[in-house]
Amino acid sequence: MSANNFSDPNFAYAMGVQRGRIERAESNAASWRSHAKNLEEKLKIAEEAQMFREVAREATVVVLEAALAALSAKDPSSPLLDGNLREQMRRRHIADTLAAKGYQFDISKGELIGKTR
Repeated sequence: MSANNFSDPNFAYAMGVQRGRIERAESNAASWRSHAKNLEEKLKIAEEAQMFREVAREATVVVLEAALAALSAKDPSSPLLDGNLREQMRRRHIADTLAAKGYQFDISKGELIGKTR
């Protein structure tokens, strides 16, 4: 009997099994390609959102600096001109906001500790 005898039932069975394996592998590969494409799209959206947040933060800094300059001209003794006080206020706000979302924030270090619930 020849090694490639297509009339041999064992050979035909083995070829059918192999075809099934190939089809499953191709289907799995297509599924993973689709999943990878979806993740790439989500990453692009997240990167764009991060870029927007960074630009918005930079704009906020520009406005803050202008407001501090105006405040300094009108009320040079204002406690809001103290950078340490502003940093304490900022950290307190971060801590309170994160606490409401289930996170703990170390105000003294300015670091996220982790999720509390």
